[in-house]
Amino acid sequence: MKILLTSEKDIASYNIYKYLKEKLGLKNRIERISEDSFIILSNKKLTEEFESVGNDIDFVAILYRHASKSGEKCFTVHATGDVSKNLLSKCCPSYMKLFLNEIYNVAYELGCNYKISIEGTHHGPIVNVPIFFVEIGSDESAWRDESAVKVISEAALRVLKKKPKNYRNAIAIGSNHYSEKFTKIQLDTEFAIGHFLPKYYLENINEEIVKNALEKSNANIILADKKVKGKYKDMLKKMSRDLDLELYFV
Repeated sequence: MKILLTSEKDIASYNIYKYLKEKLGLKNRIERISEDSFIILSNKKLTEEFESVGNDIDFVAILYRHASKSGEKCFTVHATGDVSKNLLSKCCPSYMKLFLNEIYNVAYELGCNYKISIEGTHHGPIVNVPIFFVEIGSDESAWRDESAVKVISEAALRVLKKKPKNYRNAIAIGSNHYSEKFTKIQLDTEFAIGHFLPKYYLENINEEIVKNALEKSNANIILADKKVKGKYKDMLKKMSRDLDLELYFV
């Protein structure tokens, strides 16, 4: 089951829902739009809403706002969790990859010149179903921008109609929170990145956190920024040997 989750309490999210409602003729807050997909408008705690439609969930994509002090206009996709406490949600690398690629395609077709990026894993909800955020950033002008709302909405509808290819699920370690390097890999290669642990998490990272990120991403491949310091390289090399993982420094 594929779920697009929106919130009436969030400006960008509600604007996306209104676009989808008008295009699809939605009448109910929770509505099945195909045999295997739902669109939900939440007016309460987000996790309560998707739990009400069943347990056989391929992914929950929360269509939401992204806020930053820079105000940069952007579209982002990221998994959820508190890396420092090793609390990570399940995620779905193949559909995260599909979303990013469809955002890129629709934005290009519509001439919407927003930055497109994966983000490091951060914030909740932290749940045991595959969940991730798809966001419009980074200030109110973007959240109300009809072209940006259309990009996310149309990309989401395209994703619902597609089955992912046989991508190679991976986690990413190192680089910046908005990583051009890992975004390019997500857009252009056979790898599908789930949890992404940027360089500011390196002091927290240990074998247990990396193992958890791999498990929650259904992955056995580590993509690490080649600029990470030697002690982290050594740790990852040892892990790859001990756990029979594929490790690539990129």
